Amino acid sequence: MLRLTRWTMAHRRLVAVGWVVAAVAVLAISSSVGTRKANNFSLPNTGSQRATDLLTGRFPAQAGDADQIVFQARTGKLADPANRGAVTTMIARVSKLPHVAGVVSPYASGSKAISPPTVGMPMLLP
Repeated sequence: MLRLTRWTMAHRRLVAVGWVVAAVAVLAISSSVGTRKANNFSLPNTGSQRATDLLTGRFPAQAGDADQIVFQARTGKLADPANRGAVTTMIARVSKLPHVAGVVSPYASGSKAISPPTVGMPMLLP
């Protein structure tokens, strides 16, 4: 062990380069083996999995995820014709995606999805 320690101290640059090469090799091998993304997640025999199975079986329209898209007008308000056209076009594109069951427009009657404009820049807290 003493001999190995002396050799690594005498050749520390070579040892450092060796460790970097080993780390890059491990990362390259790990990224090339197996699947890159997992879109199928289940926890058998758990309460949450039984709830998911129940939703999928009895209420398939409500079984998926719900997402929110947030819009911000760079100039004017979201209700202005130019901004409204851009938002409506984007909503139409999102509604045509294969896994989207439904989209609610912020311009729908009775919708309170558009907040009043704020004054100044939003403050970010740490």
